[in-house]
Amino acid sequence: MATIDELADRLEWLESELKRFESANKQNAAHINELNNLLAAIKGHAQFALQRKDEDAYASLSDVVISSMPRISSLLSELIVRPQREDLPTLENTVSGTPGDRFVLLVDDEELIRTFLHDVLMKAGYNVRHAATGREAVVHCETQHFDLIMMDFWLEDMDGVQAMRNIRELCPDARVIFMTGDPSIEEIHAIVRKEGADGFITKPFELTDILEAVERILRVSSIVA
Repeated sequence: MATIDELADRLEWLESELKRFESANKQNAAHINELNNLLAAIKGHAQFALQRKDEDAYASLSDVVISSMPRISSLLSELIVRPQREDLPTLENTVSGTPGDRFVLLVDDEELIRTFLHDVLMKAGYNVRHAATGREAVVHCETQHFDLIMMDFWLEDMDGVQAMRNIRELCPDARVIFMTGDPSIEEIHAIVRKEGADGFITKPFELTDILEAVERILRVSSIVA
């Protein structure tokens, strides 16, 4: 049976944990409230643009969206809490390397997706670069080795298969994960598997899917290397 002193210590610990939890919830609530306000502003400008249908309204909408992207990405990153899954081995205790040893290249023509994933993976400890086009990704690979390429299948200048072929001429050992929300997903899945892609993630994706896929692919890469 616990002594009075032990019970007092436990109650003190519980009280401190409850205060910490309450503080975190208040911070999360503030972040979510700010996100709601930013999204409401974007929606309001979008509705105004639909009503006006002129260049000034569209320009105003564009300015609001572009200026809001960094803050939205930052708020989403702050809200992320990585799940502690005891049933899944972590990268640190499975291979000799750590996320800090791994270089990831994100390739997507959607700026919000790039900045969001960049912040998520940086927060998880990875070294991250990003590119908006296949050509820009190739330029990165000319001067930098990457362990993993995370790439949208449909880019502005080329499709994912062509981009992967060009990239692997420069980084032959790089793993490749494709991301897409294309409705012909089964066909694309078959194509990228045939071309030797290492993974496939469907948009919209769950955050845990991204983190677990990155860890799984890089763990395989480390064991084989």
